[in-house]
Amino acid sequence: MGIRTTLLASSILGLLAVGCAKPVAETAPVVAATPEVVSTAAPLPALTGTEAFKVFVSGTEIGHLNVDHSGGVTKVDFEYRNNGRGPTLLETVTLDSSGLPVDWDITGATTFGNKVEESFSQDGLEARWTDATGSDSRTLDSATLYVAQNASPYALWLYARILMADADQSVGVLPGGTLQLEKMEDLTVAGPEGDVAISAYALSGIELNPTYILMDSSDAFVGVISPRFAILRDGLEAHDEMLRARSVEYSAKRFENIQAETAHNYDAPVRIADVRVF
Repeated sequence: MGIRTTLLASSILGLLAVGCAKPVAETAPVVAATPEVVSTAAPLPALTGTEAFKVFVSGTEIGHLNVDHSGGVTKVDFEYRNNGRGPTLLETVTLDSSGLPVDWDITGATTFGNKVEESFSQDGLEARWTDATGSDSRTLDSATLYVAQNASPYALWLYARILMADADQSVGVLPGGTLQLEKMEDLTVAGPEGDVAISAYALSGIELNPTYILMDSSDAFVGVISPRFAILRDGLEAHDEMLRARSVEYSAKRFENIQAETAHNYDAPVRIADVRVF
């Protein structure tokens, strides 16, 4: 089974690096042999207008994520600096009626300054992409979601829209692997124009651990949270600390569940035979 390097590596990795105080390493989703067909019950609403988000580490603003939807094209401007390092990315993406990217260009630099020139296109059932590993193509049985190697965190929401429209919220993706979405809880926070109902979700399949994203009652993007790092919609900055604390709870509960399901308890001492010490 292969491994695909991703940025949700440089941006999300950047965020996991500042958010979890671990050395940053370009990580990857597991590659599956054959992507599952993506199926949506109905076309998704067209994206219009602008969106603005702030990037925080431990409550300090360090960057921005700005989005413009016009003429059927979504443009994303993402940048932050933490201790002098961080990604600078510009994206242009066109979505079909079901929300799938059919044309996607990403340029800029990763957290560590590596040049980004990534592209993806899907014409009918022919998919082609170029990333840091080279170029590839595939003839599909059906339109399939592409997971970009060096996308901004806004891509997480583009993926989540597809998963929300899928019956079991699990889809196979290009170049390979499977994404899954799981709802964690509903919350209500105070916004500049009144209370905002938001839901937290765990998106799995890109990193070794889930990424926690926030959406409002209209399923619009609200942000991304981790123990120390957050991207939040303008006007919700006051809830940074509380929301990051929720991500700590989600992660702790996940590991508790893993331990409960996989731990082995023995009634007597256990001897391991044929051990070789080097």
